[in-house]
Amino acid sequence: MTLELYRHTVTAVRLGGHDEIVDGCVNVDAEGLESHLRSEDPRISDIQIITVQPGDTARIVCVKDVLQPRVKTSGTSPGAGVLRILDGMAVVTCGPIVGYQEGIIDMSGPGAAYTPFSQMPLVVLTINVRDGLGPHEHEEAVREAGLRAAQRIAEVCVDAEPDEIEKIARAPIPAGSDLP
Repeated sequence: MTLELYRHTVTAVRLGGHDEIVDGCVNVDAEGLESHLRSEDPRISDIQIITVQPGDTARIVCVKDVLQPRVKTSGTSPGAGVLRILDGMAVVTCGPIVGYQEGIIDMSGPGAAYTPFSQMPLVVLTINVRDGLGPHEHEEAVREAGLRAAQRIAEVCVDAEPDEIEKIARAPIPAGSDLP
């Protein structure tokens, strides 16, 4: 079994009219992404989408997750097929404080040295959920929206030529093995 990682190097992200990747710049259709995420989960009431670049004077607060955009384009079993990766960028989910696990990302200044995410372009989603959700359901809605957003953004590279291909080969697990 072989897993092929098709890496697409990202140097910038921006919001625009349609999804595409050109010369390392990922263009995200913010309206289309918001519409997609809201249609997939009725718990979401509002999403604000922005982009930030390394060195911007920006502090991102109430960070829930940071996700690398990836999409599997062939193969159904884990560890096999083709996985396309937008390397060097991330999707960040944020939202109202539910607990004390939230973090901060400074894109410049002394705080930027404390996170590797300050050195890459980010698509930041601030997600609000409908009133009446408990903390666990709130966190689940935000986490799932982030995963869907990262996958949808990664779809820009499905037909693009990768900058690098890495192949990971492994022997299949024999039938009847005692592995869980």
